[in-house]
Amino acid sequence: MQIKIRAWDKDSETMIYGVGITPESDGGIPYQIPVNAHDFDQFDYYPNSIIMLYTGLKDKNGTEIYEGDVIRDNDGFLWVVYFEDGMYCAKGGEYETVEYLIEFCPEWCEVIGNIYEHPHLLGSGEK
Repeated sequence: MQIKIRAWDKDSETMIYGVGITPESDGGIPYQIPVNAHDFDQFDYYPNSIIMLYTGLKDKNGTEIYEGDVIRDNDGFLWVVYFEDGMYCAKGGEYETVEYLIEFCPEWCEVIGNIYEHPHLLGSGEK
């Protein structure tokens, strides 16, 4: 599986795709090389951000599923993707249950947003 990372930058309230992580032992800082950079010392850093990993799975439309994504199943129920105990999980549905994402059959679901850019999807208008 290809490792892909995105980060929610709390300062600008934007999702940053295609980020790397600096090699600090305490988790590192997300960074991105700007398109117009002329050398390797021109990085954009996002120290006040939340890091989310790609699950390696795609929804029924071929959209990559990341931690923090909100997905809708075929019955119209919403689920939130997260990582816990070495597994990607989805919590939600009719009874607010937890399912392992790989067993949940994400190819039957559709990514409709994420918890940072679209908090209203979970019934909260707050960020």
